[in-house]
Amino acid sequence: MDIEYTDEELALRPTPGQQELLPYNPSPLEQQKLGIASLLRKLGYDKYRAYQLADNTTFLSEFIPGFGDVQGMREGKYLYDQGRPVLGASIMGLSSLPFIPVGRMIKNIRNKGELNVTPTQAFRTRTGESALEQASDATYNPSYSTQTGQLDMSLQEAATVGRPNVETLLEREVVKFAADTASDINKAYPVENILKQIESKVPDAAKGGFQRQVDEFVPPELMKTKATLQEVLDNIGKNKPTIKEMESQFELGDVSGSLGARYSPYLPNIPKSDTPARTLPEAMANAPILNYTERSFAIDSPKYDVIPGSGRGHGEVSTGLLPEFTRDNFDENLKNRIFTTRSALYEQDGKKILIGAEGQSGLYRMGGSSKKALEEMNQVSVLDDKMLESIIDSGFTDVGRYLDNPSMINYVDHELGTLQRLTPAGLPSRKDFEEALKSSGSSVEKFNDKVQEMLNYIDAQTTRILSNPERNPGGPRALEYGSAPSEARDLATDDAKVRYLPELTKMIKQKVDPKDPTKFTSPPMFKDWFPMHMKTVLNEGVEKGADVVRFPINDYAVAQQTGEDILPARARDFMDEVGSLREGQTLTPERNLTQVLAREYRKRTEQGIKRIEGEYGIKLNAKTVEDENLNEFLEIEMTPELKEIFKTIVFNRGGAVRKPLMNLKY
Repeated sequence: MDIEYTDEELALRPTPGQQELLPYNPSPLEQQKLGIASLLRKLGYDKYRAYQLADNTTFLSEFIPGFGDVQGMREGKYLYDQGRPVLGASIMGLSSLPFIPVGRMIKNIRNKGELNVTPTQAFRTRTGESALEQASDATYNPSYSTQTGQLDMSLQEAATVGRPNVETLLEREVVKFAADTASDINKAYPVENILKQIESKVPDAAKGGFQRQVDEFVPPELMKTKATLQEVLDNIGKNKPTIKEMESQFELGDVSGSLGARYSPYLPNIPKSDTPARTLPEAMANAPILNYTERSFAIDSPKYDVIPGSGRGHGEVSTGLLPEFTRDNFDENLKNRIFTTRSALYEQDGKKILIGAEGQSGLYRMGGSSKKALEEMNQVSVLDDKMLESIIDSGFTDVGRYLDNPSMINYVDHELGTLQRLTPAGLPSRKDFEEALKSSGSSVEKFNDKVQEMLNYIDAQTTRILSNPERNPGGPRALEYGSAPSEARDLATDDAKVRYLPELTKMIKQKVDPKDPTKFTSPPMFKDWFPMHMKTVLNEGVEKGADVVRFPINDYAVAQQTGEDILPARARDFMDEVGSLREGQTLTPERNLTQVLAREYRKRTEQGIKRIEGEYGIKLNAKTVEDENLNEFLEIEMTPELKEIFKTIVFNRGGAVRKPLMNLKY
């Protein structure tokens, strides 16, 4: 069974004696700003300009006789209901006086003596068996209207919970600086100078992350002016992203029997005991998996709507037992998704070991270049990625001919959560399509050849899966190879899309106008996603009571995730008893991909440890360990100190918030 969640957690109620962990509830004035900003967005303004104009408009509206008074009364009542009766009553009284900007006045009063950090919004959609059962009360099969094509999203909404507020590294350091230097929080400072002072006190390993957050969250216009520390924090609050997480957990007993855990066979061979094996069965035995978890992380930023390429990769990772249609087309799992992570909790000789088996970014890949990633982001495709996918899925191998005479196809609109059979609107002409191919140095012939290569790959992979002798539904590796022909083809198609769609979309992309305000200046979280993956695993170690947390750093430890079928190294001493290897099975990691990936994991993990130590001001005391199957890991012992650190968020309205998520220093 999946992890159990309490009624308090499901209802987002506070634990007795602790701070309330509700999602941030905007005040009436803040709701007004959001409404104005939403209207401006529909009129074509980008998010940043929309929010800035909405803020200024709301401020001016407070000076309107009558209307401004009503606003003040509503804002005062909000404060009263939020547990601040004296301040609320005072504001309601002052609102009767003309030409008093209540919103700004509240800020000044609120900021007297302490800084206020805008809560970072974080949400988790739980897709494991028990979570979906709780969400649906009996079943996890959403209704679907064949008439409208509208997907009923009630299941996903029910399975999504607001998470405790989390902090950014930038906000934490601003608050820490103010406390350490006894700065006057109501005094205006040159913003660029004060942020450089704060940066000088940040540990070297965390300086890069701090500066990237300055670039991302602090508007250039503000950098050139004077502002109070509270105004700086308010601007950060407007520009930082919402964190969206999808989580699928499976407990011992249902890992090997659930489609939602289809990637659990791609975990390393962890020996049942770390003592030398005496028999072949002992050598072949892997440690029992107590818990298998998949997660995906996406961001919703005020600065941009969609990160180009963020839908790449295995979209089904972390979707668990969501119904097939919903799993493939759940917008929150694909839009602006940065990375996925897979982990497993083992028991070996009475010790609980959590292994962060995989951290992968479909957007950036391992070993990618930030320069190349930025170039790709600042290109626009003449044909939407999902539209292209829908056309190919419908059987059209010549996209240009389809554009000449478009017909009805099955098209999924991820933004609206709909599936419709229609002739899509907004398609480019064949001429525009061919011009895009020409500008990228390609051609119609090359594009069609690549489409055909993709389809041939799907056929070949499907045949390979179906011909595998271990494909029987009752076999131990049934989920890997597909228990039915349709599943086998689905697995092959998933792999083909990961391999070929980025190449195809690259052929039909054109550069964004350098003056375009939506142009990316840096790839979001390019250098930050892997450390976040590590923080996720460390927090998970706290959640699951792990004695140690391990990260893979050699070819044996990562080989299975690349698809290599490796015999447990301990079994080599019993080769006379093993006999012949099954088709595709190897004794040692052989793929060049495996070797390259292992080097990347070692480098990124070592860098991540230094980064985390710098951000938290602690020592993880990581050490290299090797088990009996020649898997090599960097191991961190979960001491009482670390367990406390990785379950707590600080600087949330001056107090500590305990949480089962992570310290998200974006």
